[in-house]
Amino acid sequence: MSRLNRLLKHINIFDKRNRNHLLYYISYYLRLENPINKPFVIDIETTNMCNARCIMCPRSNMKRPIKFLEWRTFKKIIDEAYPYTEKVLLHMFGEPLLHKDLIKMIKYCKTKGIPEVLISTNGMFLTEKISRKIINSGLDTLIICLDGNTKETHEKIRPNTNYDVIVKNIEKYVKILGQKKKPKTILQFIEMKENKHEVDDFIYRWSKFDNLIINIKICETWAGTVKGHELVKIENEKFPCPKLWYSISIFSDGSIGICCRDYDKFVVVGDAKKERIYDVWHSKKMKTLRKFHIEKQFEKISLCKDCIEWYWEKHPHIVEIRKNVIKST
Repeated sequence: MSRLNRLLKHINIFDKRNRNHLLYYISYYLRLENPINKPFVIDIETTNMCNARCIMCPRSNMKRPIKFLEWRTFKKIIDEAYPYTEKVLLHMFGEPLLHKDLIKMIKYCKTKGIPEVLISTNGMFLTEKISRKIINSGLDTLIICLDGNTKETHEKIRPNTNYDVIVKNIEKYVKILGQKKKPKTILQFIEMKENKHEVDDFIYRWSKFDNLIINIKICETWAGTVKGHELVKIENEKFPCPKLWYSISIFSDGSIGICCRDYDKFVVVGDAKKERIYDVWHSKKMKTLRKFHIEKQFEKISLCKDCIEWYWEKHPHIVEIRKNVIKST
């Protein structure tokens, strides 16, 4: 209960989002099938189209059709969820910069007072024009992915991308960003067997940019669907995944899922076009899924039975093993 105790010391009970966060801790630790809180993290897949074919991503096995989330569906989601939402991530299994309404979406989230809006990009379309729009959009966090310190390594890991183009885009972006405080910009290197030998050189090269946060992140298995690249060994004991008590994921066709690692809609609990998010949150389907987790019957959920990423929830410090790397001089 240490997290709850820390929260109680700093919480403003008159703030709706803070109060909801407290209710989450109560709901999770009491293992309530029908939580008394609302979801406060929303993953929104603006599109499932992507130019890259990354070797550690299950997207190459995706069977669902390519979609771009409709503006009216996006607006409905935000209008329903914003009072309790703390964080919106505008990416899942696609390249968000390919959506024509992305900047409009970011701005709409900010007009609704959502504290953190985040996108992750492979950097191929981070042109000077797009960079300026992103910097002026109100976006809180931008993650740029670069998985090598050499052209050969990066393009082996991320086929259909061009290392030289991405590096040039990043250098232009940081120049435009200058000393602006937003968006917080994270240059992310996913460490795996194929590139671990380049980590130190990568940090040395990019640490000269004071407006970049270098983040060396471990490689995940996407709920056990992609294996062979990860470096971290996982303990065996599982526990109910907290995501079922604090977040929802919305696919590019408006379907509502339970996890951002569900690349092919293995578990769908509702439709954001037709249903209210909070009705789905308290639905029989969601209660049943939480019950399976409470009873540790993970095998009854196709998405969860082979997942090992639950450990991120228990050990968040493992996920970003070199976050905020000390800048070299």
